[in-house]
Amino acid sequence: MNRLLSLLFCSILFGLMHSCTSNGIKDTESFDWSSIPEPIYLKGDSISFDEILLMPTRIVVIDSFLLTKNRNVERFFHIYNLNTKKKVGERIPFGIGPKEMLDPVWLIMPDSNLAVFDRNKRQMNIYRKSLLLTCDTVSPLKHISFDYQLMNPVVLPGVGILSSNLQTEDKKFIAVDFDGNKINEFGEYPNDYKGKTLYEKSVTFMGDIAVKPDGSRWVMTHKPTDMLEIYDNKLNLLKRLQGPDQNVPDLKEENGRIQRKGRAAKEAYFFPIATTDCFYV
Repeated sequence: MNRLLSLLFCSILFGLMHSCTSNGIKDTESFDWSSIPEPIYLKGDSISFDEILLMPTRIVVIDSFLLTKNRNVERFFHIYNLNTKKKVGERIPFGIGPKEMLDPVWLIMPDSNLAVFDRNKRQMNIYRKSLLLTCDTVSPLKHISFDYQLMNPVVLPGVGILSSNLQTEDKKFIAVDFDGNKINEFGEYPNDYKGKTLYEKSVTFMGDIAVKPDGSRWVMTHKPTDMLEIYDNKLNLLKRLQGPDQNVPDLKEENGRIQRKGRAAKEAYFFPIATTDCFYV
């Protein structure tokens, strides 16, 4: 999915989309390809830096810096100044030591800080954003350890950290505070899946979360199924939609492993980005 769907999702955020009866997961509003307008192709200018970009798995622009995440490198994050077109540093070394991580991701904080989370170590360091971007050596302002596995954490202003939930079988999400304490477990699975095992549900509904800049809305997109969920900052489900293919994977846990039955695997949505009016996948 790409920019082709962005205009449709601008409408979804404001509840303006026309829906019909779902042929996929029950309890969802559906849309198909006929609902999607003509594609708008994005055009941009190329930027060349003094050092070549590797093959980043994620990128983000923070202030006047481009931050990239890389694999198979000594330090995960490479930083480039967009004004000078120069590489200014590398951060977060690989390893199991106190200042090292195994698979870090950044979380944009609502203040002037930047968090770096490692799912494998269940740890998070919070840094002063300006220092992490400009200084070769920087110590975290705060270190947090979690008792819970956070799969796809994001920061929801005024609430804390949200993630898909692997702790209980009947709630999709977990919210924790910035001390690592659980605030709440919430979010219902579709009725068709309430009898499934935790493993079956977690694989069927794995995905990513994106939060609007003001925190008023957030979206959960899914990878194995093209279901979308819109929530508010009170953690209420506002809308559950599915489309345009209404793909429903048939997954079954057998002997501790997930087996796919029937239809072939089909990927849906990856790496959502939320803006003031739209979200992109």
